[in-house]
Amino acid sequence: MNKIIFLLIFFLAAKTVVSQSELAQKVMVKLPLNSDTSLWETDLIIEKKVPYTENETVLILPEITSINEGLIGYKIWIVIVESSTGNIKNKSFLNLESDAVALKSFELDFAAYQISTENRAFGLRTSFAVGSQVNPYSYKSLTLFVREEDDLRIVLNDFIVNEFIGEWDANCAGEFHNQEKILVISSKASNGYYNITVNNNITTTNNFIGTTGECESIIVKTKEKSVLIYSKGSYK
Repeated sequence: MNKIIFLLIFFLAAKTVVSQSELAQKVMVKLPLNSDTSLWETDLIIEKKVPYTENETVLILPEITSINEGLIGYKIWIVIVESSTGNIKNKSFLNLESDAVALKSFELDFAAYQISTENRAFGLRTSFAVGSQVNPYSYKSLTLFVREEDDLRIVLNDFIVNEFIGEWDANCAGEFHNQEKILVISSKASNGYYNITVNNNITTTNNFIGTTGECESIIVKTKEKSVLIYSKGSYK
């Protein structure tokens, strides 16, 4: 029991150590945290300058709000700041949980998401994965934000853009499915926002032991296309 308590205290103490940039530390002290004992998941903190504006940086700051028997609750802060001062210009947050399907990483996406004549969105890609060797599973989702006064409004929420799932014997035989979705802004608009075309590239791989005793594969590739349309405040 004492060993378990010691490990828990060590874990909590380790998470309070912030080894990030000076800018990130300036911003963290300005945020309304969940509690006085809130922790930061420092390994997941990222920051990136906005390429199409001057003196602005986006930071992703994961606040740990709960830890309970392998389930970790997060409040993910998405913040746009003035790069030179750390003054907050826009902010929002997402609530996420990490359990058997564990939160792995974040990536900021500044592709040309010009979703209307007045709004350019930016993206947050979030990666999750399962640690199982024989039943691998991982996915990456995309959330798009636009500025709205001092807030960040979600226009596309947690849309899966990559997904990999498999089942095999850890030697050869098994089946794997992989989807990779590419979003393209259309010239056609609905409700004042451009439609988004989704090109889905699907790869199915079947592994088996061939007649020579070697592991062989049959790979089938297909493509699908769909359209996301803006309605009642978000893309669906």
